[in-house]
Amino acid sequence: MNTERYSLAVDAFERVTRLLKEAPEINYQDLAATYGITAQAQYYASKGIFTDALKGTIDKALELNPNEPNTLSLLAINAFTSEDFSLAIEYWSKVLEAYPEHPAAGQMKQGINEAQRRAGIELSDFSSDSSGSLIDVFVSLDETLLGSVKPGDTVFVFVKNAENANQASPPLAASRHTVSELPLTINLSDADAMSPAAKLSDAKLVNVTARVSKSGQVSAASGDFEGRAELVELGSEQQVKINISELVK
Repeated sequence: MNTERYSLAVDAFERVTRLLKEAPEINYQDLAATYGITAQAQYYASKGIFTDALKGTIDKALELNPNEPNTLSLLAINAFTSEDFSLAIEYWSKVLEAYPEHPAAGQMKQGINEAQRRAGIELSDFSSDSSGSLIDVFVSLDETLLGSVKPGDTVFVFVKNAENANQASPPLAASRHTVSELPLTINLSDADAMSPAAKLSDAKLVNVTARVSKSGQVSAASGDFEGRAELVELGSEQQVKINISELVK
């Protein structure tokens, strides 16, 4: 993840915030929304760590608008990736209740359904088949690494848009597992999106990465192991096969 680009985005949004606060008549809804998108940029710039600055921005956004959708969506995504599925459902549901016609309502509903599925609870009635599998991935661990990993080590599988591979952006879909589950087959769809604004169905070509994280953190670190499949065409019925074999230096 290119944190420098997100840091630049934070600076830009903070300048917008200052301009909004200096306006003769402050539009508090716009100000809350700007705090919300600033918080999202801070979140990715800090690699998902809730810094004091990020917490402060979130507090400011929700103080102005308790239902600010960018902020609540960020909290939902963070809860989902932390496997607190009940909390993720709560945040997404709050957005949908306040903004039923939100442009990302469909993705939020899919997120809720996926959180419900993972939590082992009944799906809400807006569940549909529109988020069906878009990519089928088979992940294996190279035999030469069996002595270098532990069964409980975290395995991340994530998909990024190949057409903007050089840009800082969240994965289009991601899934978390452990080494003990390998080899495994994963069916990824829009329900596995990390952000309602970035989903698999929006892409044509993707890069798929599977990584064993020794620290359990999403970002790659020295000593991790990974495998990749690049320029995968979505819509193809062919299974993507990834063998984790490369050492991250």
